[in-house]
Amino acid sequence: MMYRFVALLTICFVGFVMVAGCMSQDETITSVEPVDEVQPTFTVFQSITTETEEINDEPFSVTEDNGLFDLPLSPPPTNLMVSVSAEKDPIYNTITVRFDGGRGQDIVSSALVGVTLSDGHTELQELVPTSGSTVSFQGSAGMDVVEVVISYMNGESYKVLLEAVGFIRPSIDLEPVKTQEAVVPGDGGYRGPVTAPPNNVYISVNVSKDPVYKTITTTFGGGLGQNLVQKIDVFVMLSNGSFFEDELEPRLGATVVTDGTNGTDRVQVVVAYVNGETYKIVDAELGSRGGIATN
Repeated sequence: MMYRFVALLTICFVGFVMVAGCMSQDETITSVEPVDEVQPTFTVFQSITTETEEINDEPFSVTEDNGLFDLPLSPPPTNLMVSVSAEKDPIYNTITVRFDGGRGQDIVSSALVGVTLSDGHTELQELVPTSGSTVSFQGSAGMDVVEVVISYMNGESYKVLLEAVGFIRPSIDLEPVKTQEAVVPGDGGYRGPVTAPPNNVYISVNVSKDPVYKTITTTFGGGLGQNLVQKIDVFVMLSNGSFFEDELEPRLGATVVTDGTNGTDRVQVVVAYVNGETYKIVDAELGSRGGIATN
């Protein structure tokens, strides 16, 4: 009897050791598995982080403000038109830029003003797009340049002001220079060559014809000679034989608009200065597909 009891205990002990060994083995396998699962997860996380950094690096290489001021001087469409003006104090050289309002005022998202001083330094400020609001800059004793870019809620941006402000006045001879080929009005428009005014009295005029509606728009773009202009004549000869004549106001953004035709229309722009000098600065033919002409 005693032999059987000892044998039974031995069998139970061996079974217990085997069971314990099995449990220990299972626990060892279970403790290894989380390591295998954590490692791939860490690797994937590193990969995603690296890709995101590579994508986000690119936009930081673009300076948005500088990009906006690379826009050419261009007034917005009539239904978006707003007016901005700049003046410089003759004693303290303070430059004041004023938002004067307009039809598109309510859909302006931002107005950015940049002033480049005569030493080349540029300063930027936001102008609140509310009629009568102003921003001020400390200008220099020389000629400074003011630029204003208007951005609308639809994402479109226009440079509406590019003006040199200062009190170094452009000079112009009191007596006109006599030339053999004078610009004179005649049948079928103004005879004489197309000639650019001297740099110190230069002005810019842009003519465009809409390719769909055929509307012809002549726009004054400003210039150093703006204050010395006596008048600007716009003469449009339509393909149907009729013509249109009007005066363009020498004010930045001022326009003259006339209906064109489906054919080729001719536009001439003649500027007369206070000293009697006259220059035909534009003589362009705009076809049925529209087009742009500038001096």
